[in-house]
Amino acid sequence: MSRRLAAFGVGIVWASSVLLCGCDRNPDQARPETGSTGATSAATQSAADPALPAETSRRPTGVDRQDDPAAPRALPKTHELHGWIKTEPVQVFPPDRLAEALFATDLADAFGTFRIRKAARCAYRHDSTVAQVLLIEAESANDAFGVFSIMTPRSGVFHPADGTIRVVTRESGAVVATGWQGDIVAQIRCAVQSDAGETALSAEQCEGLLVRILFNVPSAEPPWLLRAILSEKGEMTKVWLVRRTAALTAVGHPVLRQIDPGVMDARLGLNGEVFLAVASVPVAKGERPNIIWLVRYETPADAQAAGQRYQQALQSARGALDANTITDEPKGRFLVGSWTADQESLQNLLPKFRTILPD
Repeated sequence: MSRRLAAFGVGIVWASSVLLCGCDRNPDQARPETGSTGATSAATQSAADPALPAETSRRPTGVDRQDDPAAPRALPKTHELHGWIKTEPVQVFPPDRLAEALFATDLADAFGTFRIRKAARCAYRHDSTVAQVLLIEAESANDAFGVFSIMTPRSGVFHPADGTIRVVTRESGAVVATGWQGDIVAQIRCAVQSDAGETALSAEQCEGLLVRILFNVPSAEPPWLLRAILSEKGEMTKVWLVRRTAALTAVGHPVLRQIDPGVMDARLGLNGEVFLAVASVPVAKGERPNIIWLVRYETPADAQAAGQRYQQALQSARGALDANTITDEPKGRFLVGSWTADQESLQNLLPKFRTILPD
């Protein structure tokens, strides 16, 4: 299948460009570029199936028969993977029990601002590597990317071969691989459990399992608001996408934690139906980033009303955030601004951004 990623500039010169990606989705093409042992669509089958060939009969069968009947299809069975065995069955959690599924429960309130259908947990093992898997299914690609943006500390890497956006980090000896595809966010925490002592843990192996899971998810273009803030070379800056600014205060950013969610939501008209995109744009070495934001409203009148509310609020600035805020004139359904006016004065991005916004 084909897909198109229209990327726009957020560097010194913001200009639109197009990344053409696609062709038939192939799990081999979607592997991490450095190679992965866990990203294949394996032909090995479980011995629990009477139709299996004899050479697979000695392979452990996993606990797939214990999966919740509502388990997401994206979470593969043991016989669908090469080398991985499901050691903990899939548990499914409705939105009101989301905190029980999360690795980091302190993000539960932030995730609650998005529209989520369900979450699921399970675990796999590959030799001495144990992978704890969390999958969140949202109601839209925007909501899923919003969860991804709050969950990940760094900007993601776009992979044209499969259309996913992924981040791989190391935390306290574990490899954490997080990915977005369509209305799904998946996160895998891999650690070594071996009686023989610590062994090297392959980040590629962990990311390979993530790729295999995301391969089962229907592809989708990244949300429009994200594509509007990509760099002209397709390199990604850190972008957050939220329905409510309360989600931004959970990420611990020194600028974003100054936000009063109730006040800011009222100013911007964030009623739960529109999204706010925020980007941390590098300025220069040694300089703080420029924190710019964009809202696309339902109608031009909504954008005009939000612009007027914000301007009135800035006339009686109530704190450091307001004192360092600048907004541009609304354009059509769009309102843009910066919460770091001092850095915006060095970059002058807002007028350039305005030129690529549709009327």
